[in-house]
Amino acid sequence: MPIWPYYLLGTLVTLALTVTTVRGALHWRALDLGTKLLVLGVASFTAAAYVSLVLASIGQRTRFVYEGSKLFGTVLVVVGLSRWQPRPSQRRLVAGLAVVFAICWAVAQWLQGVDAEFSTVSGPLHAMALSAAAGITIVCQVRVSAERWTEQVWFWTSVGLMTVYGTEVVFDPFMAGVFTIRADLVAVAFYFHQFASAIGWGLVAVGVWRATRIGRRGIDPIPWPRMA
Repeated sequence: MPIWPYYLLGTLVTLALTVTTVRGALHWRALDLGTKLLVLGVASFTAAAYVSLVLASIGQRTRFVYEGSKLFGTVLVVVGLSRWQPRPSQRRLVAGLAVVFAICWAVAQWLQGVDAEFSTVSGPLHAMALSAAAGITIVCQVRVSAERWTEQVWFWTSVGLMTVYGTEVVFDPFMAGVFTIRADLVAVAFYFHQFASAIGWGLVAVGVWRATRIGRRGIDPIPWPRMA
């Protein structure tokens, strides 16, 4: 497999993360609490990408950097998504998901061991937590939103996160399982995951960009429709 797609896709992912972080920081006051927490979570992922690049260039392990970003970034993003839920019970449900993830992440560190090269437990857990929170947000907001979905940051963010982590939850265990057997298949799976990540984080960047450009919040205070 040629190596240039690896660098190209990795650069696109890092660029999308950086744009989201910088755009959110420059327009911090215009953001609602949910979007602020989202930007902080993305900033954690962005910092991990740059630190890991430096460590990898000098031959150092990067897993622990990514583990830290998985914990803090995932908790921040999931709690941010909880702020976009229309009903208090839904907010508690999604916020509770962040607590459950943090506990499972701690257990995963013991299960994986310090010498593991892949996050075979915490990786899928953080992908499932983000995919589930994004999916809940889409379902709940579609039921109450009176405006065009594409005008809302919750739409772009949720679709983007599901694109990134819906593939990660499948490919992380696959790549770890066949790493020592079929390196060529690992490369193909990695390229596909990076391609999905570039698209997904690009969508998240679009959502934050629109939120700062037109001053929209993650959600509008629309009451839950009453049942007849």
